[in-house]
Order: sequence, then structure tokens, then C-alpha cells
Amino acid sequence: MPVLPKTSPSCRGLARARHGVTGSSRHPSFRSFLGRRVGASPSDSSLNVDVETAENTLLGMLVASRKPEQENDVLRLIAELENEGSKSDNARALDPKIDGEWTLIYSTKSQFDPRNPLGSRVDGTAPLFEGILRDMLKGVGAGNDDQQSNPAASASPIQRTVLSSDFVVVTQDVSVNDATSKKCVDQTVSLAQGKVTLKLSAIAEKCEGDRIDFCFDEAFFDFNGFRVPYPVPFRLLGDEARGWLDTTYLSDNLRISKGNKGTTFVLKRR
Repeated sequence: MPVLPKTSPSCRGLARARHGVTGSSRHPSFRSFLGRRVGASPSDSSLNVDVETAENTLLGMLVASRKPEQENDVLRLIAELENEGSKSDNARALDPKIDGEWTLIYSTKSQFDPRNPLGSRVDGTAPLFEGILRDMLKGVGAGNDDQQSNPAASASPIQRTVLSSDFVVVTQDVSVNDATSKKCVDQTVSLAQGKVTLKLSAIAEKCEGDRIDFCFDEAFFDFNGFRVPYPVPFRLLGDEARGWLDTTYLSDNLRISKGNKGTTFVLKRR
């Protein structure tokens, strides 16, 4: 899915001062949550309590040292919160709460597809190098015809590598609702206790409904103050540098979004 690049000063924490709300410090156990109904009807007076309980339970699992056996519980809580989000008519991409700095605390994993080494998009498109490699590797690890023509969504190798490490901190700064500044979705990947960072700046090209369409336009490594350009010419990649985020649940303290390659991200406000 951060400290922002100096090239985009207008995006640095624009909404951080506007959103000082934090979640409850108590994290009820998943077992206690099971006694409540997140999917209760709107007339149920316990509905708001149940949603808050589900959110705090999920945060408690993900911020603490999550155990492998809790994975199904985490996925169930995400599904419950997304179900609540689906009942709202609010356009989350235009909700002021989406602006601000967020820390990635969980992401789903996808299987590596040897036919699509650069990852596969949810909508089946494969721009530029993604399409070239797909055509070159067609038939590798061959399955049935449907699998060949409609490959499952999968993450890029860079995303897969970054998100599989416990020693990497990924943060995201969103600024799409301030009419006076550049609309952006900037990412920072930090390791070595922040001494080494990869900073990627993306322009938010369109915000509609729950979706933010963005395009990467600049990136660089920062080695404790020494900058090295990222060796990918985003401006020459065309649609391959584009992606989107669909936000399926949004509160003052928690955000759940899905990327264009099928990954579900859970982020906590910084």
C-alpha cells in the first residue's frame, strides 16, 4: 500500500491536523465479538456498538503480534466491516475522512502466477510489459482454457516482496479533498528503522464513488538523507503506471481498501 517526498510538499499531512480522532484503546477478544451481530438491521440500537467492537477487535489482532491461526478470524472481521460499508451510499473516495496519513497493518496474499510474473489485474487488462510477458509466457504452467484467458488477480513481485516482510513499514498519505493543493496518493516504504526509504508519489487522477484512480509519477530511494532515483521511468510506462484503490470501509481510525491487482489492504490512521 509515510513521510512524503520533498517534491510534493502540499501532500504532507494535509488532513492529519483535521483528524485527531483515535480508536478505543480496548480491544475486545474475537470470541466476545461473536456474541454480537455486526450485520444487524439499522433499527437495532446495538448496531454502532457492534461495528465499533468489530473494528477494535480487528485492530487489536493486527497491531499486536497476530498468530497464524487467527487468519480466518481476521478475514471474517474484514468481511463483516466491508458488509457494513456496502450499506452506505457515501462516496468514500470523496469523504474527507479518507485524507491523511495511514499505516498499513495487514494485506492479503496472492499466489505467484508464472504466466503473469508482473502480476495480474482484476479487470483482466495487461498494459505494456504486463501484456508482453503474458503473451510470451502463455502456456507456462498451463491450466484449463478459462484460467489461460481469465487469470486470477495477483500482486506484482515488488508488492509481494515488500508486503511479505515483517521488517518493512508501509505508510500512505492521501490528499484528494483539498481543492487548493495537488491531489495525491503517496507511499513510503521504510526499513532499517527508517534509515532507508522508498518514496513513491502518485497523482490522484479521478475520484468517484469509492474509487481513487491514480498514476505513479515519481519515486526515489532515500539512504539516510542521500537520494537515489528509482530506476523505473513511470512517465514512459503509460497505463502500466496506473492503478486504483476501492475503499470498502472507512472510519475515523480504520480504512479497508482493495487494489487493482486484487489485494485487500487494512490501514490504521497515524
